[in-house]
Amino acid sequence: MSRLRVAVIGAGNIAQQHLPVLTNHPECEVVVLCDVNPELLAESAQRFGISEQEESPDALLRRDDLDHLVYTLIDGYFGEDGLGCNE
Repeated sequence: MSRLRVAVIGAGNIAQQHLPVLTNHPECEVVVLCDVNPELLAESAQRFGISEQEESPDALLRRDDLDHLVYTLIDGYFGEDGLGCNE
């Protein structure tokens, strides 16, 4: 059985609660972490062993190699539809 390939948008406080669970789950692989703050992004990616980093949430939405997106930002951070993730 293949692992679920996950992208996480946001590396702040909410993500810090989710990332330990996601990165240690045997059926999940956090492929890429995304945040607009490069310092926080690099620190969190290193802390949780996530090799890919992305500063543009839009770039994640164009990828076809991800199974799931975990959105860890406060409501309304990217507008009403959360980046168009609901489309």
